[in-house]
Amino acid sequence: MNNKIIDKKQKNHAAFDISGKIYSYISMIMIICVFSFILIVTFRYGWRVLSFDFLTTEPNPSAINTESGGILTPIIGTFILTIVGILIAFPFAIATAVYLCFYTKKGIFKTMVKSAVDILAGVPTIVIALFALAIFTLPQMGFLSSRIDTRANVLNGAELVFKYGKENTETERSVNTDESEEYWNNYFDKYGDWTGTDDEYSQYEAWRESLNFEAFAKESVKQITDIRVMFENDLDLNMTALQCAEMVSNAFNRAAAENGIPKDKISAEAIAGKIIIKVGESASEPLICYSSTSEAVTKALGLTLDEEINPGEEKVYSVDESLLIDGTVKSNGRSFLVCGITMAIMILPFVIKSMEEALKTVPQSYIDGALALGASKWRTIYKIVLRAARDGLVTGVILGMGRIVGDTAIVWLTLGGSIRMTGNQPWFLPENWLSTLRSGGGTLTTYIYWTSPAGEGNQFDVAFGASVVLIAIIILLNIAAAVIGKAGIKQNG
Repeated sequence: MNNKIIDKKQKNHAAFDISGKIYSYISMIMIICVFSFILIVTFRYGWRVLSFDFLTTEPNPSAINTESGGILTPIIGTFILTIVGILIAFPFAIATAVYLCFYTKKGIFKTMVKSAVDILAGVPTIVIALFALAIFTLPQMGFLSSRIDTRANVLNGAELVFKYGKENTETERSVNTDESEEYWNNYFDKYGDWTGTDDEYSQYEAWRESLNFEAFAKESVKQITDIRVMFENDLDLNMTALQCAEMVSNAFNRAAAENGIPKDKISAEAIAGKIIIKVGESASEPLICYSSTSEAVTKALGLTLDEEINPGEEKVYSVDESLLIDGTVKSNGRSFLVCGITMAIMILPFVIKSMEEALKTVPQSYIDGALALGASKWRTIYKIVLRAARDGLVTGVILGMGRIVGDTAIVWLTLGGSIRMTGNQPWFLPENWLSTLRSGGGTLTTYIYWTSPAGEGNQFDVAFGASVVLIAIIILLNIAAAVIGKAGIKQNG
């Protein structure tokens, strides 16, 4: 009875093993088929544009394939970004891996560090890119890219409109007579010549002399004069309140004079950062500050819209020097350095995990032997562990490079969508290298998007040609990682 039960269990285990193998083979075949299909389709559409010139000439923004140039700068940009990102990520990754393996003990802090690494690995790259954009556009981060000064004097190209009114009273005559003017108009032709007889004309003359005119006042009409005070562009950012008051006063007096208004009626004066507008007693109407280009202008000058200054009065307006400047100084936040730092943050958890596993493969006997010979813990790690795990550490670095090469979101937001280098030209000269690192550019991933129908262009073949090059680089990196990994396993026995 027991033998039958055992045989049945063995058959069940065998069936389960066979099912697992079949599922594994099917999954493996599907992955290979998908990869092969992507590779075949990409190469089919991209091989037409592959040539030496395509790889060694800079791209041109053209919708015509034959005039769009090559992919030299995107390739160079890809390698620059990869090198910068790895150089920044490597020391932090290896230090964290060493700490987790040899220095920290089991506890809350170690759990927190491991959790932070795992969570960072799951954060979408677009979120990391937005975080970087928020940080690296701060003015203090301008040394990593370039500074953008958006500050401007609020009076740049501004206009103030003052209205000055004048009362005119016109009169109109009313005729009191039995015969209307329309009656006699019938005796005139369209040229105004008399068409009636001489007797009728005598009657018309007598009618005109006998008219009884009654004059009455017509509705008063206010004739408004606009005093438009214009300011120049590119005004000094360091303008003091006194300088501003003098400029506004002079501009006001010029505008009033251009409208034929004498100074004894309306004038402006600047005293100690204040603007004094006077309306003389000879003025017939009040002066009103009617409108301004923006609210910032009236606030900076202390003006109040629709405020009247009556004849014989004056108003004092204080210039607020702190409100004259609008805008900020911030960093551009897009450069190879900024993008490289962001890429380092993105790949950090993957490289840490890979290096941590590589350090764990070092036999414990190596460590015990070094410590038994009197070596310190750090000297043991530095001289024994890191050298023994060298191939695994290099594998982690190569895998991190592959992540950088294939990313798009971070590149687009923190490096820009340019297909060429935007620093000082020519970019390859040594004196322009720093400018290139602090400026924007592009990589193969952004170039593919740029030239694809989904981006700005519609160059199907060119996009696939660049894709072939990108896939080739990623395949080479993975092959290198596999070869180095196998070499490390053989070396460690």
